[in-house]
Amino acid sequence: YYKWTNTQGTAQDYDIWVTVPLPADFSAMAATPTLSIDTYTSDLTNGTVLVTVYDTSNVADCTIQAFTPTGAINTWETKTATTCLDTGTYAANGVMKIDLHLTAAATTGDTRVSTIYFNYLAKF
Repeated sequence: YYKWTNTQGTAQDYDIWVTVPLPADFSAMAATPTLSIDTYTSDLTNGTVLVTVYDTSNVADCTIQAFTPTGAINTWETKTATTCLDTGTYAANGVMKIDLHLTAAATTGDTRVSTIYFNYLAKF
């Protein structure tokens, strides 16, 4: 996982860019495409995880989608969105990009991201 911590007097942010190569047997996203990311924060208001997904044509499929935990502080939570992989163009052997924008709250903020997963249909 990636951990973004902050000791500054104001909230601080950081972007993590992930490239995801789509396999040769990729056919399409699942009928109801879901993108899930495991996230964690020490502050449910000021510690955020915002996601933008770029399809294999480098066009934003979803922009600034919130994946911030909502349950309890300092606990891993799987967040899922059904609007991040639903309109883009995705091709076998292509590369999609994911921008994970983390903000850690002031002074003792701790925001983390871990496993990223989604379903797709394979050619058979």
